[in-house]
Amino acid sequence: MDIMTNETNIIFDMDGTLIDSAKIAIPAFEKVCQGYGLEMPKDEVIKAAVGYANPFFYYKIYPDIDKKILIGFAKEVEAAERKIVEDINKGMLFEGVKDLLEDLSKRGHKMYIASTGDFEHVDDCLRACELHPFFEKIHCNKPDKELMVANIIKNKPVKNWVMVGDRKKDSKAAKYNQIFSVGAAYGYCEVEDYKEFDMIIFRPGELIEILNCL
Repeated sequence: MDIMTNETNIIFDMDGTLIDSAKIAIPAFEKVCQGYGLEMPKDEVIKAAVGYANPFFYYKIYPDIDKKILIGFAKEVEAAERKIVEDINKGMLFEGVKDLLEDLSKRGHKMYIASTGDFEHVDDCLRACELHPFFEKIHCNKPDKELMVANIIKNKPVKNWVMVGDRKKDSKAAKYNQIFSVGAAYGYCEVEDYKEFDMIIFRPGELIEILNCL
């Protein structure tokens, strides 16, 4: 396949799109739940909550537990996650993601991160997977992804932007900013949400094929 010369700016969500976040969250919950007398959530419950900004991630999983208790619980889970990130490093990436980013970089595309995750979590994951060099800027630690994306594309041509994510908030952010959206079906994008995106990809490398057609 020929290397593209037309530069496209690509905004990536991180959790559930680049990172298989359940590989971090599930073992962290397993370490901390018993000490708080909390029932260990099912894997699919944790996975479904990935992408919600803290502390809403924990409120989503334990809607009936006192929020003050969950704040303390969250701090311990996040400390456990940091150790797990160090242990599994590149193992948290979805298969094919690193190859995609390397290919996009060679083709001259500029890439950005827009994540509702807190700064430490995003920075830890990107460092462990050695992804920082691929991205122009990292935007995170804010619950409103629509405004986050708006800030990234501010004063730049809208037609040259693509948003890649796995949740409705990613597609909504793209629609709000009038840019093309791609859903990561290899990640956490559910079948019922496919219709929210302009295109769906089932392997990371399929993004290249879409960019060639834009």
